[in-house]
Amino acid sequence: MEYEILSDHRIERYSHSKLKTFEQCPYQYKLHYVDYPPVEGESNGFSELGSHAHSILERHLRGEIQQFEMSSVFEEEFAEKVPSGVSIVFENGYRKYLTDSYKEQCKLFFDTFEGFEGYEVVGIEEGFNYVLQLGDKISEVTGIIDVILEDQLLYSGLEIQICVR
Repeated sequence: MEYEILSDHRIERYSHSKLKTFEQCPYQYKLHYVDYPPVEGESNGFSELGSHAHSILERHLRGEIQQFEMSSVFEEEFAEKVPSGVSIVFENGYRKYLTDSYKEQCKLFFDTFEGFEGYEVVGIEEGFNYVLQLGDKISEVTGIIDVILEDQLLYSGLEIQICVR
């Protein structure tokens, strides 16, 4: 059965991070995606950090930077790639700055990353998009598979989750 997607407003979209947020804390999901949804085009330090970390890993897997360079390249490019910094603003206006701790967690990930020895990388940053019907509701699940190895999949966010907890 095929479905015609008429409008972004008529179909709910789910990404790995959106589903992971719901799994970890349904209330956080409600606040972030229902009550205060992200504004398209607005700076978001968490997104900038994730994109930067993914870029480092992707460039390493493509052979553009060596494994031992990952942490230093991440740090050298950090200010340019994550200009918003990482912080949470609470309902009372209090802002908790998390930039330094998240940056250090990412550097630790890159410093201790051991690669995929014994596996051949056969795909990098492969997108997928599935439309599901659950009862009368149609939903779209989208994502990016970071790395496809010989016979093992690592789904978007898996590696970087270590970095952004």
